[in-house]
Amino acid sequence: MSATLLALPLVGFGTVEAKQVNHGAQAPTWLTYNAKTHTANLTIIAGYSSDAAGFNFNGSSKGKMVVSVPSGTKVVVTFSNNGALPHSVAFSSYASRTMASGFKPAFAGSESPNASVGIAKGPKQTVKFVAGKAGTYAIVCAVPGHVSAGMWDTFKVTTGGKASISTK
Repeated sequence: MSATLLALPLVGFGTVEAKQVNHGAQAPTWLTYNAKTHTANLTIIAGYSSDAAGFNFNGSSKGKMVVSVPSGTKVVVTFSNNGALPHSVAFSSYASRTMASGFKPAFAGSESPNASVGIAKGPKQTVKFVAGKAGTYAIVCAVPGHVSAGMWDTFKVTTGGKASISTK
C-alpha cells in the first residue's frame, strides 16, 4: 500500500496536513488538520474494502492505521459503513483492542451513537470529542465480536506536533 503526505497552506487557517492512502485511481483524504483552531477532521469508513473480510477501517485493520493528533485537539469524525454488516466506531483504551465487547469511550463523546449495535451501509454519523490526554488508544468497532475479527486501529494523542495518519 503506497501513501502520499500533503501539506496544504490555507490562508488564515495555518497548515492543513492530509494523508492519502492509495486504494485506487483517486485516493480519499482521511484526515485534515487546522493548526489555528486545533481541529482534526477524520473520515472513517467501516468495511471500506474486502481486507480482513471487511472488518476494517479505511481498508486497515489490526492496528495498521495509526492516527495521531496533538493533545487538546478537537476531533470531528465523519463515520460511515460500506460493509454488509453493521459497524460502529469508538475510541477506547488501547487494552480494549483485545476485548470482545463492553468498550468504554476514552474521551467524552468519542463513540458513535448505539456503538454496540452499529449502523448499516449508507448513513453517516458525526462523532465529536477533545483528545485531552496524551497516550495510545484504540479505534474499535464496538459491535460485539468485531474487534476479535481484527477491526481495530491505533489512535495516538501526542504532547506536541501535528496531526498525521499512516499505515504500517
